[in-house]
Amino acid sequence: MSDLPPNAASTTRLPRILSSALVMVAIISCVFAVTISVAATGGAIAGQNERNVRATETTSAELVEQYQLGVEDIASGNYGRAARRFRWILERVPDYPGAAEQLAEAERLQNDGNPEPIPTIATLPPSQLEDPQALFDEAMSFFINEEWANAITRFEELRTLDPSFRSAEVDDLLYEALTTLGLIYIRGTRIEEGIFLLDQAETLRPLDDLTAGELRLAELYVTGVSYTELNWRIVVNNLEIVYVTAPNYRDVADRLWDARVRWGDELLALGNACDALFQYQSALEMELDADLQRKAVTASESCDEPIVTLTATDIGGSGPTNTPDPDRTSTPTSTPGPFDFEATPTPTPTGTRPPTSTPLPPGAPTFPPGSSGP
Repeated sequence: MSDLPPNAASTTRLPRILSSALVMVAIISCVFAVTISVAATGGAIAGQNERNVRATETTSAELVEQYQLGVEDIASGNYGRAARRFRWILERVPDYPGAAEQLAEAERLQNDGNPEPIPTIATLPPSQLEDPQALFDEAMSFFINEEWANAITRFEELRTLDPSFRSAEVDDLLYEALTTLGLIYIRGTRIEEGIFLLDQAETLRPLDDLTAGELRLAELYVTGVSYTELNWRIVVNNLEIVYVTAPNYRDVADRLWDARVRWGDELLALGNACDALFQYQSALEMELDADLQRKAVTASESCDEPIVTLTATDIGGSGPTNTPDPDRTSTPTSTPGPFDFEATPTPTPTGTRPPTSTPLPPGAPTFPPGSSGP
C-alpha cells in the first residue's frame, strides 16, 4: 500500500496532462501556420503564372496581328512599314515562322522602289488613356508606321503614366525613335531640334559611334554659324574641325572660306597684318581668288615691315626706345573681343593650314528645339 494520500496521484498527473495539451496546441499552431504560408505562396505563384499567361497571350496576339499587317503592307506597297513590322517580330521571336522571309521580301521591294516619305511632326494632342497597355499599343502603332514624333510623344507619356510598364522595351523603342528622328532632323534643316533629340536619346544609353559623330559635327557647325559676324575666331575654329573631318558637310567649305577672309579683313583693319596674312593664305589653300591674292600681297608687305612698338616716351614717360629688328618674324596675337571664351593663340603664319584639333570653345551656346536653323 502506498503511503500517499488518495488525491496525490491525481495531483501528480495534472501537470503531465497540461504539458501534453500545450505541446499539442503548439503542434497544431505550427501546422496551421505552415498551411497558411503554403496557401499564400501558392496563391502568389498562381497569380504570377496567370499574369505570365496573360502577357504571353498578349504578346502572341500582337505578333500575329503585326505579321498579318505586315503581309497587308507588302500587298499595298508600303514596304518600309512592312519591314518595320517584321523586324519588330524578329526582335521578340527570332524564329517566328515566315517573318525572316517576309522581311527579306519587304526590304527587296523597298530597295527596288522609291523610299516612302517619313512623317516628322507630331500631330496629336496629349493622350487621355489611363491604361498602360492601351497607351503602349497606340505608341507601337505610330512606331510601326514610322511616325516618329507621335511615337516619341506617346512613349514619353507612357513612361510618365507607369514607369515600370515594360520599361526595358519602352526605353529601347523610345531610343530608336529619338535617334532616327534626330538624325533625320540634323541631316535636314532642323539641326538644333535634331541635336536636342539625340541628347535625349543619350540619356537612355550611349549613342553608337556613327550617330555620336554626326551629333558632334552638327554641334560644331551650329556653334560656328551662330557666331557669324560676332566672333570670327570661334567661327573659324569650329568650322575648321568640321571641314577637315567632312569637307563636303553642308556648306561648310564656303562658310569657312568666307569666315577666314572676313576675319583677315578685320585683323588687317586692326593692324594685325601677320594674323590677316595667315587667314588669307589658309583661304587661298581652299580656293584661289584674284581679289584675295591681292589682299594677301598687301598684308604680306605690311607684315614684312619693321615692328613698331610704343616706348615709355610715347606714352608720356621716359625710357629706352625699342630698336626694330628687320630679321624678326612677328608672332601674331589675337585681339580678344567680348565674345571670346578662351585664349587660343593664333599660330605663327607659315602658309600652312592651322592645327585641326582646335576644341569647341567652352561656353558655346546650345539651342532649344524650335529655334531657327542656320
